[in-house]
Amino acid sequence: MTHENKIKYLSLISAPMSIQSLLKRLNSQIIFPFWHVVSDEELPHIAYLYKAQTIPEFKTSLEVLLQDFTPISLESVLKQNLNPNKKYMCLSFDDGLVQMHDLVAPILKSKGIPAAFFINPPFVGDMQYFHRYERSSILYYLLKSEKLSRAKQLEILKQKNTEELSVFCEKHDVNLPEIMKTQRVYMNLEEIKALHNSGFHIGAHSMTHADFSTIDTDEKIREVNASLDWISENIQAKIRSFAFPFSDDGTSQSELVQIYKATDLHISFGTSGHGKMKDLPHYQRIPMEHAHVYPTRKILRSELLAACLKQKIKS
Repeated sequence: MTHENKIKYLSLISAPMSIQSLLKRLNSQIIFPFWHVVSDEELPHIAYLYKAQTIPEFKTSLEVLLQDFTPISLESVLKQNLNPNKKYMCLSFDDGLVQMHDLVAPILKSKGIPAAFFINPPFVGDMQYFHRYERSSILYYLLKSEKLSRAKQLEILKQKNTEELSVFCEKHDVNLPEIMKTQRVYMNLEEIKALHNSGFHIGAHSMTHADFSTIDTDEKIREVNASLDWISENIQAKIRSFAFPFSDDGTSQSELVQIYKATDLHISFGTSGHGKMKDLPHYQRIPMEHAHVYPTRKILRSELLAACLKQKIKS
């Protein structure tokens, strides 16, 4: 079942339920909504991955969230010095795209909302690119240039990494570096530091944006530790935080314990809606990229109901 279908079906069941009542069932005070990008412009590198919220849609989502939740920083989540009568939200943004500095941060600052931004160090300043962004950019370019057959589209979609895409580009005389340089994708180091100096938290998102369900424990530790060390050295962030790329699927609690011990990790995040791992500060986050299709409260109710059902199955 796709994520959008999950929201669609669970929203029907959760319609009579309030967000507050669902959180009470979960004995939970904090939700963790997250995004990748916000833009009014068409972005080739995400055009074939998902639809971004526009600036007005993003502002509307924030206003809806603010009606039910008090914004809280990642630092405050760790301290857990919370008012028992309040519900909180801790916002975050993955991948370090340039719109975080240019569009998202100014909106958040204007509303007094703290947030965390998770970065892949090798991608900073467009030195390298996430292979899915490259794939989307190639599809976008070939479609615009009317060079995209159905067979060629399927061939691109099968490419699993940058190396395979490079072979495709050489075969079809596609200049991938030139395609990627037509528009900035990632923040540079100065922009990331500016976010940090403005009071936002900067965390790690792995070195290669690897699918952690496909790599072993040692490689997971290397990905986490190297990206955390880069953040510590370049940003001087006091908290070592990590957001799993794609998801934390395939990473067991025992593996997470090993990762925490080996990397001095303080807090981490998955992408499975809502929940916290027992005995570890490892939280699930709510994907908000669907808020251009479904109302924000519908997304929240669906994800919280899903968490309630998981909790019931486990018990």
